[in-house]
Amino acid sequence: MSAALAKLISSREQLLRHIVVLLLSVSLAGCLTQLAPDYDKAIVDAVTSANEAGMKVLAAASAGTSAGTFSHRQADYDTAIGKLESLRLLVATRPTPPRHAAAIAALKKLPGAAGIDPADFAAPTVFFVQHMADEITEMRDRDRRIGLRPEIVALYKSQFEFEMVNTLTYEKALQR
Repeated sequence: MSAALAKLISSREQLLRHIVVLLLSVSLAGCLTQLAPDYDKAIVDAVTSANEAGMKVLAAASAGTSAGTFSHRQADYDTAIGKLESLRLLVATRPTPPRHAAAIAALKKLPGAAGIDPADFAAPTVFFVQHMADEITEMRDRDRRIGLRPEIVALYKSQFEFEMVNTLTYEKALQR
């Protein structure tokens, strides 16, 4: 099994944990206690722009690449990674609700919720965006070194789409 495939598979468990938090946050969005940050159109616009840049890179490499033609794709990689890193900083510095700790304490009192970790209730966007930036960076480095086979690009695309769908779903659900 390739290292890229093993890494993608091993991260699924952590991603699933963040999806559970995502779904719980969205389902509780209408509650009196606010767990999620406020909707920010600038963030949704930045997510959309990063999505377009990432998909452009993935489309350009979809038929496979060779290291010898990497220079033709480098600017697109740089743009996608730059947009994702910029987005990561944007969402990492977004204010969180002031009653966050109290809401988590109240949730811990629910049956079966004793093991809830407050860190699990951070907005999942930061995790997803960081992971997408890391994956596109890893893809770029591999492309530069040895090129990419179409099936490896398909794995990267699948992972990117999975994380982007979750990011867009969460961010758009904040518009209450």
